[in-house]
Amino acid sequence: MQVMTLLGSPRPEGNTAHVLGWVEAALANAGHTVDRHWISDYAVSGCQECQSCKEGTVDLCSVFDDGIALLRTIVKADMLIIAAPVFCWGFPGPLKTLLDRMYCLADDMDGGGDYTTQLAGKPMALVVTAGGPEKDNADLLVKAYEAMVAYMKAVPAGALMVANCVGPQSLDAAVRARAETFGRQLAEITC
Repeated sequence: MQVMTLLGSPRPEGNTAHVLGWVEAALANAGHTVDRHWISDYAVSGCQECQSCKEGTVDLCSVFDDGIALLRTIVKADMLIIAAPVFCWGFPGPLKTLLDRMYCLADDMDGGGDYTTQLAGKPMALVVTAGGPEKDNADLLVKAYEAMVAYMKAVPAGALMVANCVGPQSLDAAVRARAETFGRQLAEITC
């Protein structure tokens, strides 16, 4: 299985990167190919809500930037794992910008239930780290993830939340074991 991981943290070696690395290693050890993309390596502009993606006048999106390449990679992957720290009860800005652009992957014009998406049937997972508690903090990202999975008609593959992180040094053996277990669970999913 080809797994795309999307690191939404502005820090390439921070808490989220470490936890995601343990998940990725478990997937790789199970024989899957893992392709990490760090959002800060890309220039992604926001959705312009021009509806060109729904009118069929463009391939994917009318905003021609690095977001197009990321969207194509997301579509080609067998599984998508979104990894992010909590920023003001939500996703960090650059990652949120790309998630907004994923609107182009659905042909839903009127908000009705009869539509298709380019991620239908694909597993999506979430890895979240937070400097504070899980309740009323990291759990809000899980709600956003669940809404995205439902809208994309994807398969919810689960969420791993690691709260009360005070730096990579705070990520102990118990956190690593949880991340590796989550990665092994994801590795068992068939597409």
